[in-house]
Amino acid sequence: MKYGGQLNITRVTAPVLLLNDLADVDAIVNAFAQEYSEAYSPLGAYPEAGVEIENFAVRSTLETTKPQLESLSMGPSDPTPASKGKREAYWDEYSGFAKTDVFDGNLLTPGNVVQGPALVEAAHTTIVTPPGYVYRIDEFVNGVIERG
Repeated sequence: MKYGGQLNITRVTAPVLLLNDLADVDAIVNAFAQEYSEAYSPLGAYPEAGVEIENFAVRSTLETTKPQLESLSMGPSDPTPASKGKREAYWDEYSGFAKTDVFDGNLLTPGNVVQGPALVEAAHTTIVTPPGYVYRIDEFVNGVIERG
């Protein structure tokens, strides 16, 4: 909320859940005036310009059970079936370019471990695995980068 024509926006916790009548609106405006005065100073308040509500943020909680994720069997660590070959890539660790293994991320399976330096190309990203690190696929098909 803010006073009309002013830039300072103040988040206010509404003292009522539903707006049933003008008294409920007044309660929210009064809560805003209090918060604004504490944050900026009562001298900065300008109720004559009106009060603007920029947005409402609603927070709720719901009890639910934690989903059980399906874990897959871990296969071999060898990622060779996903290999796309090698290409030159620049590595600070080598102070220059080096032939680098390239893998198709869509073909890696749980248990595969890619030794860095390597590039894993996926549909929307490329995972860069520096020298001294490994990129492994866990039982939930997450990619994890760790020190080798």
